[in-house]
Amino acid sequence: MDGSQTPLEEGYEHHRAGRLKEAHEVYKVVVAGEPENAAAHYLLGTLYMQGGDKKLAVDLLAKALHLDEDNNEYRCNLGTALLQAGRMEEGIQTLKQTLEAEPDHLLAHTNLAHAYAEAGDTQSAESHLKAIIRGDSRNARAYGDMGVIMAKSGNFERAIENFRRALDLQPGDPDFQINLANALLETGDFDGAIARYERLLEQGPRSVLARFYLGLTHQRKGDHDEAIAQFRQATEISPEFAEARVNLVSALIQTGRTKLAETEAREGVRQTPDNALAHTALAGVLLRTEKSGEALEAADRALSLDPGMEKAADIRAEALDEVEAAEAAKPGAE
Repeated sequence: MDGSQTPLEEGYEHHRAGRLKEAHEVYKVVVAGEPENAAAHYLLGTLYMQGGDKKLAVDLLAKALHLDEDNNEYRCNLGTALLQAGRMEEGIQTLKQTLEAEPDHLLAHTNLAHAYAEAGDTQSAESHLKAIIRGDSRNARAYGDMGVIMAKSGNFERAIENFRRALDLQPGDPDFQINLANALLETGDFDGAIARYERLLEQGPRSVLARFYLGLTHQRKGDHDEAIAQFRQATEISPEFAEARVNLVSALIQTGRTKLAETEAREGVRQTPDNALAHTALAGVLLRTEKSGEALEAADRALSLDPGMEKAADIRAEALDEVEAAEAAKPGAE
């Protein structure tokens, strides 16, 4: 430690440099030795927020605010921690109090927008993002967040408008690019979506999400061979990406390549043995190839992993009918 540094400053230096273990050790010593030190409680609380210990984060940030009741940054971060801990009403109320003290507080508006969006209150979420934009009309992230909220509510035209505005302000941003492409896909603008995904892949050829969504767009467009090529590349980049392999299986079935679809479905189960979607895909292929006994087993495994998987339940019912019919048809069956 530099002789001119306090222990708390030393801890903060570790924290900023990403040396979280060292920061944690220093902060804990300061909190224990100076129980009325609001800043020490606050910094240790933010460290726990980063580390995922939501309860401790809330407790420490609440203590910091109790010690320094007028500190609006403490209040805002406490509200954020409450949201992360699933205490939505308390988190929203605390962030509202932050805005009462500081109406233009950017982080409070942003976190309230996300909280309301998660709760399905699109109007309130939009209101907070508009407040950010009124204060800073060139805030690309606010337009991007607005686009996400509009897309979640099914308003894809407005989502596209906001993603385009975000990209005007921050060209090439991969999050804005893929969100715009996804919104175009949802509106049926397949060529527009393809152009955006291809641009993303020029920036990062190993972007598994861009590769997956490009395959999905070709699949919806009816270009199954190109869809297969893209899904296959996605599985090569990330063998454990179950959704890409499931869609690859689907595209292979659509083109009559059932044997190859079964091979891919079995590989999907091997790569992701605890993924219900992978077992459902395998069950579907096995049912198509008249392997109803194995299909029943695969469907049962899928339902054991996700009892709410409706497609697996449907396949199971059909496979069970076939198994029972086969048993009834055997000589000597009653």
